[in-house]
Amino acid sequence: MIALIPMACALLAGGGGVGLFWYYGLSKQEQAEADRMACQVANELYNATVDQLTSQQMHRVHMLVKSRFVD
Repeated sequence: MIALIPMACALLAGGGGVGLFWYYGLSKQEQAEADRMACQVANELYNATVDQLTSQQMHRVHMLVKSRFVD
């Protein structure tokens, strides 16, 4: 039987690492803009603050914000 929990945790940790690598590659001004956009998107989509989102909702917000900064 495949151990799903460790695999899921590893995927989530890897995804978080990629997100942090992307975020800290931005300039300070772009980081501030990304933070502002994340709060706005979370509020518009889920009527919640970023810290209240589920991991799936947070992933969607992250992908929407990231798409704004990727050429």
